[in-house]
Amino acid sequence: MLIIKSIEDVESNAFKGFFCGNDELDTYLKEFARQNHKKGIGKSFVALAEDRVIGYFTISMGWVEFVEIPNDYNRGIPKYPAPVARIGRLAVDTQFQGKKIGTALLIDSLKKILEASKTIAAYAVVVDAKNDSVKRFYNGFGFITYKGDLSLFLPMKTVTKLLK
Repeated sequence: MLIIKSIEDVESNAFKGFFCGNDELDTYLKEFARQNHKKGIGKSFVALAEDRVIGYFTISMGWVEFVEIPNDYNRGIPKYPAPVARIGRLAVDTQFQGKKIGTALLIDSLKKILEASKTIAAYAVVVDAKNDSVKRFYNGFGFITYKGDLSLFLPMKTVTKLLK
């Protein structure tokens, strides 16, 4: 059974063997995620299987410039930066890739963002994909390109529909 917990509720030794195939994502989890979580820079959550971290995501708040918002989504909103939630990182251990763990992590992150958006404004969710394969993963959930080839945007209206 997959359990998702806040990184602060997990022992450090649970993620020492984590390897997702991307050094930047591995290093972030092992060296920076816990301290950034405590400092309020990014909140990280981990997926556990048998007390071992098999995946994680980090979320935070941010903004995008009005001119970066896709034309189909900028009508009727003020012409200044729009508040967004950001998925800063999402990774799955190589031994568990292809088993829908990434999907479970994404859905959990979107649920947390949707809940937060009830009290903290968020017009959309944004993510910067690491490569085209990751971009296709996010596209499968409705994310669209918004400012660069790997920068993706998902309006909160779509998040609400997706989670119903």
